[in-house]
Amino acid sequence: MEFINTDDATWVKRKPLEAATSKAEDYLANRQTEPATVADIKKVISDINTAADNLDGDAENKKKPTLTVELSTRDNTRKTDWTPEAEKQVLTIANELYGTDDARFIEGTDNKSIGLTDGDGVVFVLDSNEFYNSNYKYIN
Repeated sequence: MEFINTDDATWVKRKPLEAATSKAEDYLANRQTEPATVADIKKVISDINTAADNLDGDAENKKKPTLTVELSTRDNTRKTDWTPEAEKQVLTIANELYGTDDARFIEGTDNKSIGLTDGDGVVFVLDSNEFYNSNYKYIN
């Protein structure tokens, strides 16, 4: 089986794949004590393939804004050119990817960190650069 990158897929699209792969892992773990039927195995393979085909990571990546990031060659500092529109777009993408509506920039981080609770109720602190593309500008 080839590796399937689910990092940029939305939470809603990742959940069926996680459920199908979990079922397949259960079949593997219990193959000695509770063997699965051929029909069960064919069904879980079909479910995995269908869920993988429905992932939407490419579409989500196209939504990411491109921000100019100034990198100082002198003191190795980094400054991202945030606009209100880019801030909103980044938080919207974070919400879509994690199946939530509470993404927010963490105070005191200059928009470098985003806090949110995903659709399963798990709290995350994420690097905001996961949700935008960078156009680097080197300065002295």
